Amino acid sequence: MPFPPTQRVLYRRKPLQQVICQIRFPTILRIDTDLPADFQDRLRNDFPDFTLASEVKFGFPAGEQVPPEALGQFLQAGMGRNYSFATRDGSWTVNLTRTFVALSTTAYERWEGFRERFGLPLRALLDVYQPSFFTRIGLRYVDVIKRSAIGVADVPWRDLLSPTITGMLGSQVTAEEVESFESVHEIRLPDGNGRTRVIAKLGRDADTAETTFVIDSDFFDTSRTDTEHAIEKLDSLHSGAFDLIRWVITERLHEAMEPQPL
Repeated sequence: MPFPPTQRVLYRRKPLQQVICQIRFPTILRIDTDLPADFQDRLRNDFPDFTLASEVKFGFPAGEQVPPEALGQFLQAGMGRNYSFATRDGSWTVNLTRTFVALSTTAYERWEGFRERFGLPLRALLDVYQPSFFTRIGLRYVDVIKRSAIGVADVPWRDLLSPTITGMLGSQVTAEEVESFESVHEIRLPDGNGRTRVIAKLGRDADTAETTFVIDSDFFDTSRTDTEHAIEKLDSLHSGAFDLIRWVITERLHEAMEPQPL
């Protein structure tokens, strides 16, 4: 990974708002023409709530939570059926369309648990539809840093975040005058096929209007991948996600988020 490697920890005050994993495959028309009853049977105990929607191309602002019924729209699979399977509390959602399967959550704890959860819809996809290969594998993390939630309400961003990611917001000269900020970087990963697209921006908490800092990082690989290597590739993409966050935050913010050893 292009970011300095670091030892993983769990943050007790984690800023992570949402995680989305998506795997794309060549179009399977049967997913649109037949209800995915066999697929649902394999998920129903864990994801009992079902909804069906039509997809349209749609994007969402970085840092805003994607509601389950809109996830397929955000993932831009084009027109077609979007089957949504959610947990009872709605914190985990599987989406299936003719071109992708995805898992999203607002209750992420650690990679190993998320990886295990994703194994269920992935196995169901392979058993029921037998895609020939995968065309894109992606793992997206949306972190929203709300200073009041981690006990640093009066600390300037320059003391919490690296100048690598803050731009003029990190300058003593201009920081107080910056009213809006957004940067977008797409970075090659060492394997030559993968990329990470990092959006950093100022946001605003919907309930309190407090200014937040959003780090939206999408790790993806668009090379053709054999189905048996999907989890291996996801593990590789995940390995850079924590390294990125640890690289762009300062030691002060790291400690304020109360790191716990794994």
